[in-house]
Parts: sequence; C-alpha cells; structure tokens
Amino acid sequence: MLKDQFLLWVALIASVPVSGLMAAPSESGHNTVEKRDAKNVVGVQQLEFSVLRGDSFESASSENVPRLVRRDDTLEAELINQQSFYLSRLKVGSHQADIGILVDTGSSDLWVMDSVNPYCSSRSRVKRDIHDEKIAEWNPINLKKNETSQNKNFWDWLVGTSTSSPSTATATGSGSGSAATAVSVSSAQATLDCSTYGTFDHADSSTFHDNNTDFFISYADTTFASGIWGYDDVIIDGIEVKELSFAVADMTNSSIGVLGIGLKGLESTYASASSVSEMYQYDNLPAKMVTDGLINKNAYSLYLNSKDASSGSILFGGVDHKKYSGQLLTVPVINTLASSGYREAIRLQITLNGIDVKKGSDQGTLLQGRFAALLDSGATLTYAPSSVLNSIGRNLGGSYDSSRQAYTIRCVSASDTTSLVFNFGGATVEVSLYDLQIATYYTGGSATQCLIGIFSSGSDEFVLGDTFLRSAYVVYDLDGLEVSLAQANFNETDSDVEAITSSVPSATRASGYSSTWSGSASGTVYTSVQMESGAASSSNSSGSNMGSSSSSSSSSSSTSSGDEEGGSSANRVPFSYLSLCLVVILFVW
Repeated sequence: MLKDQFLLWVALIASVPVSGLMAAPSESGHNTVEKRDAKNVVGVQQLEFSVLRGDSFESASSENVPRLVRRDDTLEAELINQQSFYLSRLKVGSHQADIGILVDTGSSDLWVMDSVNPYCSSRSRVKRDIHDEKIAEWNPINLKKNETSQNKNFWDWLVGTSTSSPSTATATGSGSGSAATAVSVSSAQATLDCSTYGTFDHADSSTFHDNNTDFFISYADTTFASGIWGYDDVIIDGIEVKELSFAVADMTNSSIGVLGIGLKGLESTYASASSVSEMYQYDNLPAKMVTDGLINKNAYSLYLNSKDASSGSILFGGVDHKKYSGQLLTVPVINTLASSGYREAIRLQITLNGIDVKKGSDQGTLLQGRFAALLDSGATLTYAPSSVLNSIGRNLGGSYDSSRQAYTIRCVSASDTTSLVFNFGGATVEVSLYDLQIATYYTGGSATQCLIGIFSSGSDEFVLGDTFLRSAYVVYDLDGLEVSLAQANFNETDSDVEAITSSVPSATRASGYSSTWSGSASGTVYTSVQMESGAASSSNSSGSNMGSSSSSSSSSSSTSSGDEEGGSSANRVPFSYLSLCLVVILFVW
C-alpha cells in the first residue's frame, strides 16, 4: 500500500511541467519569482500620469479620440482632439499648491505658472507641438535674448525695448529675477483659464527661495514662459523632492506648466543662455532624485501604453520587465551638435537606420541609411523628412491631402497586420497602421477614411512622438547617454520592477551599436517597396538618395528568447529530471 502511494506521488510529480515547479522566464528573459511593483523596490520611484486628448488643455479628456468633423454643410473637415497630453500633478511649496503639469522628455526644465500671469482668463492654447509648422532650424542659443536669435524681436517686445510688438500685448520694464516688472495684456489675449491646472503663488510658500535669475523658454507653436528661477519642496505622485530647482512663470501664454525630464544639457540655463559665460547646468528632477538618494542612477523608463489607454507611467531608476516583450536592446544617444561646440549630446536623439513595411509575413525595405531621430513625448505625432513621408504614404496605399498635409487611407481594424518596423542599429520597434491612423468621423456617423499620423518634419531629421513611442518601451540612461528599446506590452497590469544600479537590467547592446555621428544624414528612400515573405527587400532602381551618396544597411536582430523548435522551453521536461524519477521508481520497485 505504501509503495503504491509512493509510486502515485512520483507519477504526479513527473507529470507536472517544469514551469509548474520553477519560475518560468518571462518573454524578456528575466526570471520572475514574485510580482514586484515600484513600491516594493528600493531605489525606484514611479510617476503615474493621465492621458488626456483634445484641442486645448481645457477641452482635454481621457474620453476624447482624434477625429475629423464636417464644418456645417461644406466638404471641408477639421481634425479635432488631435493632441495628446500626459498630465501629472505636483504639490509645490509649504502650502502644497496642487498643480497639473505636462510630462515631456523633449525638454529639461520644470516650470509652473504664477498666479499673477496677465494672460489668465477663461480659455487656453494647445499643447506645444509642430503640426502645421516646420521644425525650426536648431540653434543651441535661439531660445533666449541674444542678437542672433530668431526670437530677438519677441524678447525685445517682452522686456519693453522694442516699439514694434509682435501682437497687441504690451510689456514694459525689466529687472533682476523678473522678466517684466510691469505688464499689460489686452483683453483679447487674456484668454487662459488658469484655474484648470492650478497656479503657484511663491509668496504663500515659506520654503520658496528666489534665485534672482531670469527664466525664459519658447516652443515651436509660439507659446512661451517667462519668470524667475527658484527652489522649493515638491511632491510628485507621493515622491517628496526637497529644494528642487524650478521656474515660476509670471508671464506665459500656455495654460499648463511643463515637467521636462530630458538631458541636463538641454536646460534653458545652458542650451539657451545668452552667452558662454552665462551657461550653467543644475540638477533637474531625475538628477536631483539621485542626489537625494531616491534612485540609484539618473535613468528612467517610459511606458505610454496603447492609444486607447487612459494612463501611463514613468519609472525613475527602474525597469518593469512586464511592460515589454522580447529583448531590451541598447543604442547610444548621438551628438548631432558637435560641430556647434557641444562635447556631449544635449537632446535625446538616436540613429534610425531603416524603416520596413510589413504586411503579415511579407516585409520590404522602405528606408535605409543613417538619420537622427528625436524621442519626444512632448510631440503628439511623428515627423519625417518629406521624401520618407511620401514613400510611407504611397506604400501604405494612401493619397496625399494637401489641405491637411497628410496622407489619407481607408481605415483599418485592430486585426489588420500592416505595420512599419523602425530599425535602430538592430533594435526594432513595430508600429501598427491601426495605431498610426487617425480616424475620420463626420457629424452624424463614421467615415471610411483615416489620416496616417506622420507629417513632414521639413528637414532631414525625425521626431518620434507619441504615435511611435506608444509602441515602444523606452529606458533612458541619462548618465550613460544610452537608450534601451523593446516592443511595448499594451495594457499590461502586472509588474516586475527591477532597480537600475549601473547598466540597464536584462539589456544588451544592439548589433549595430555605434556612438559616432558623421554630422549629416544619409541614406536611400525607396519609392516602391518590393514585398518578400519573411525578409525585407527593395529595388535600388526605385530608390532616391538622401544626404551623401552612400547608404548604410543595418542588420536586424531577433528579439525573441527562450523558444526553439519543439515548443517553449518553459514546458519541456529536462531529460535528467525524467531519469531521476525513473531511478527512484526502479529502486522502490
């Protein structure tokens, strides 16, 4: 009887897959022993943010979706709810003023609005973005008062030294610690509902310290902020940061402040200083977290989630292995401004080596070469050189609409297999056409047309905004000047968080890793993509060169792990395990 019971137990054990006895590896190759969220991991701080959509901050809501609406009975339609906002909330100062801010990887300063802002009234402008505008030619000292700045006339008007104002507003006076001591704005311009996201009155905070230095920043959509620098205690999603440096804008035509978490080199005190002697860097939020011992390294991971999601998150000092699939592959941040005298990169740009069109198992090359690509959560859409945009639109079966400066297609469903595969030296991110498209709904019913959410950058650079970043899980190592990428797992609720102490956990260098940058983009854009099953192909005869005559071909690496012929390794029973069971059975018998 005892022997029969023992044999029964042995048989039961032998029938259990190894994955039931040992922790199965996740798709990323990271062994998960137990669920670990950020609250349970030392050296990691999580910032949750809400995803709002709308044409202005006041009209933004998590319920809105981008769509086209017909204007009256005309054939003309306009795109509404085209902007995405990543909103987080701060408690600032000793009185803990509640303030909503825009989370932005494309800038590096935190600024909030002062309660005395003369633009405050009832309505607001839209988020900083570059739709319907060309990207301004980058000048590292073009955002503040200086003789060569494209904004010089604007600054002269702002401080009252110019008689030709760019608008009906007027400003007089200037002084240390304040951009303007006396300001009057016309009622036509005082249109901001500043109560929507809150304001900060530094006089009400006993812990605020004025640095007696001026602050100014402007964005591509002509919004700006001007005020003073200071420091105070700030609580961000329950994380308290003591004496954090930030700016208080007593004059701005934007209804919401910005939490810039980019490289320190892009801080307005450095990249936008009036002269070399005035350039300096300070500890912005990620760097201050390291100084205060809240995180181990100046690094964070960004998870925007799907286009239908209402929230996303940033993990300062950590990686969540559940939020991505495949392998995290690392590429360097490139310095595209070395010729301007910058020794290190100041923008979060990486090298884009190619784009493929994929339809099911068929794939073809659309772009090959070397192009600078900015990863910018502050941009709603994605921007590409005009020749690349045209190739994408045509190869996806689109028709160019000059009135909207975009390509239109017949809307696809979530089950459609068409996608674009972006290649960064072997690290690939696949963005489905469904996630790229902007549906065209008309009043009284839905239409069959969509816009492809990619627009012209007006230059040879790419700006990879939300329509790209949603499909990627991105880890920014600001200390190491590296970025690790993998395919995002949409709507994943489980967590497996690991702190970043030195290198990014479970990340390896991409096969085409290279930190060199030649100073210009080069490559080939294929106007007609030839699709082949299981491999990318293109015809040189149908391609056009960009930049130099040479083009570089990048290799692609597999992002799968743990699977081989015969099925998943997690469900295979090792031979040694079966042998042990057989020996036990024979011994007892």
